[in-house]
Amino acid sequence: MKESTEQLREERENRIRNAIRLKIPDRVPVSCGIGYFAANYAGIPCSAAYYDYDAWVAATRKALHEFQPDMTNHQGFMPGKALEIIEPKQSKWPGYGVG
Repeated sequence: MKESTEQLREERENRIRNAIRLKIPDRVPVSCGIGYFAANYAGIPCSAAYYDYDAWVAATRKALHEFQPDMTNHQGFMPGKALEIIEPKQSKWPGYGVG
């Protein structure tokens, strides 16, 4: 029988909690930091995170679906056009100052 989404979430949460508490989990927990990894994995440019939202979401969903990590940590991206307007001097990003 297929497990419900709630059951899968509880299993993943318990796995992470057990590892944090230095207990032996049912298996090694997998954490996937999405960041630019999703773009590289899907074969799209990293600039999509800033300028092509639909491609970026599709890449992120693909990575999460295929790897099904127990935990993720996402890097938030501000739209490239918005960043261009405020012209931050301390930042460069793919598609603007970085290849």
